[in-house]
Amino acid sequence: MKPFDDIWGRYKDIHGWCLEEKARYLYNHILETDPELVMEIGIFGGKSFFPIVEAVKENDVQLGLGNKNKKGGMCIGLEPWESAPAIEGDNGKDADEWWEAIDDRTWAGIMGVFYNLARGGNLMEWMEIHRTTSKDFLPVFTDMDRKLDLLHIDGNHSTEQAMFDVVSYTPFIKSGGYLVMDDMDWPSLETVIEYIERKLKYEWIDAITYNGNLCSCGIYRKVK
Repeated sequence: MKPFDDIWGRYKDIHGWCLEEKARYLYNHILETDPELVMEIGIFGGKSFFPIVEAVKENDVQLGLGNKNKKGGMCIGLEPWESAPAIEGDNGKDADEWWEAIDDRTWAGIMGVFYNLARGGNLMEWMEIHRTTSKDFLPVFTDMDRKLDLLHIDGNHSTEQAMFDVVSYTPFIKSGGYLVMDDMDWPSLETVIEYIERKLKYEWIDAITYNGNLCSCGIYRKVK
């Protein structure tokens, strides 16, 4: 088995804000739960997505050999690699200015590095990448008739878009499956988190990272 420190060393300097403790948590969680299908909304440079894929690949290598009853794991990644979708809604002036400053050439470079790392790490077999938004992908995924073992939402953080992602994609999570929410400490996500906990009544599992005293990334389990 490849040590996590070696995996993180490969991805720690690519574009993104994923902290080492979050990447480690997700990697270990995937190893322990052995999911068949994972989705991440908003992969950006792949800083959290790659450790997930590495773990899915490791499970197939370690547990799939000779096991005819085990389906191979797969990771779906959604990312439009353009600025316009990132500035829709109430993300705040600073966030909007940051995303708007990324030009097409830079976006192409981020996407190119992502694919170079994926091919160099022999990970393409375990990933499906869709260069689109979660809104545009929804009818496509609905037609696929697939269920998720884990959904990681880390896309546009406006209240409207984050709520769309939760409302639209959580029905695809299997009973007993997991939902990971990033940047839970953003004010724009307050009503979204309330919806998850009061309306969906998902079971709180763990705080993955903190921003001061506030949980900035957490994981829930779907109980029904």
